[in-house]
Amino acid sequence: MKSYERCLNDFLCGVSMTENIDYSNMKSVRKNNSGVDKYRKNAKYIANFHPDRINDFLTLLNHENENVRVCCGVCAVELMEISENQRGVIKGIIQKHSSESGRAEQMGWTSWLEEHNLL
Repeated sequence: MKSYERCLNDFLCGVSMTENIDYSNMKSVRKNNSGVDKYRKNAKYIANFHPDRINDFLTLLNHENENVRVCCGVCAVELMEISENQRGVIKGIIQKHSSESGRAEQMGWTSWLEEHNLL
């Protein structure tokens, strides 16, 4: 079984692969998609095999890197059993990130928040 620490490291590695994407460059897009697959796979592994460490994983919601906070929040909502309070914290992180994004991305985040009953 893969350790929690290894999953966490691989999650962070996947998130780092999604930074600075250039949508006009297919190599950059493929790298981004690979990173998303990697971090989601590791978050799901934590949820399934280390559920006692979900609160440890959620400390990433306070990470200095906004991309880490957002990816952690999305994975927690979509893949993990979390409290309503934790969902509220994640809602705030996503709303702040969305407010600093372009119009198209804001629409996507609004849709995501609605889909996950966070609005």
